[in-house]
Order: sequence, then structure tokens, then C-alpha cells
Amino acid sequence: MADSGTNGGGKDTKQETTNLYCNMERAFGEYAFWTREMLVFVVSGVNGRTEVIEKYKKIPDNIASGFKDYYGVSICNGIKTLYYEQALLMIELARAYTYENAVLYDGTIMRLERNNADLAAYFFTVNPIYDEAKTRGFLQQNVGDTVAQIHRRFRGEFDGEIASFDSAYGNIIGLADYIADNIVKTEISV
Repeated sequence: MADSGTNGGGKDTKQETTNLYCNMERAFGEYAFWTREMLVFVVSGVNGRTEVIEKYKKIPDNIASGFKDYYGVSICNGIKTLYYEQALLMIELARAYTYENAVLYDGTIMRLERNNADLAAYFFTVNPIYDEAKTRGFLQQNVGDTVAQIHRRFRGEFDGEIASFDSAYGNIIGLADYIADNIVKTEISV
């Protein structure tokens, strides 16, 4: 039956798998894009930042909705809550850097590291197939790339900022694929 693209329940697993990867990559890709938009608007201090920040704070809904069919509403809400916290921390980080508030900046970095640990642990709790250290590595790399974008934007190093965004985007798509891989292994291919 595996060759036919269906599982024992008659579902079209090839289509479901394709949809899963596309949806995860789209949601996480939007998160990377809107993180950059938020950074540009907050660090540059230009008009429109309030609207961009409000849009950015809604992106965790898109990420979480990709999990609903596989893990249920309760787990989906847990993921949304943790990503919403991360979005708020990213906004705080950009503001702290912009206003040169080292205490707030350092504290926010520590809270982002805690959020990464919480997200990685949550994924592992949801499904032990997730490697907690690997998941945390993806998340920490994303924060590092975001910090690099902030530094470079603030200093006017726009080529470097774009390179940092490219790295963040590639990393976040890697995380999306890693998550989708594990959902396929445990939820679709059964």
C-alpha cells in the first residue's frame, strides 16, 4: 500500500504530506519575513511600525494552525502561546537595541533563550520523536540571525543585514521541514 500513496485508512498520504510541507514552510516563512519587517520598522523608526507590529503578532496563529490536524486544538494553542511570547520578545529586543537599553536587551536575550528551551521541550513533550537539542538549535540559530539583522540594520550594513535574513529564512524553513518530517513519521505514514 505504501507505493499507492495511501495509508491503511485510505488517506492520500502523498497529497497530505505535500500539503503539510507547503503549509509549514509558508507559515514559518511568513514568520521570518514579518520578523524582518518588524525589525526594519522598529529599528528605523519609520511610520507604519504600529501596523507592522500588529500584523507580526498575528503570525503565531498561522504557525499553530498547521499543527491542529495532527496534535489537536489544545497543543495547537500551546504552540501559539509560545510563539506569541517569542514574537513579543523579538519586538522588545528590537526596541531595546534601538533605544540602547543594555539591561533590557540582555534580559530579553535571556528570556528568548528560555522561550527557545520551552518551545523545544514542548515539541518533545508533544511527540518524543522531536530531538529537543536539535529543535533548540534551530530556534537559537533563528534568534542569533535576528540579532545579527538588528545590529546590521542599526549600523546601516544593509548587505550584511540581507545575508543575516537569508540565513534566518533558510534556518526557519529547515525547522519547518524538520517539524513536518516528524509529523509525517508519526501521524501521516501510520
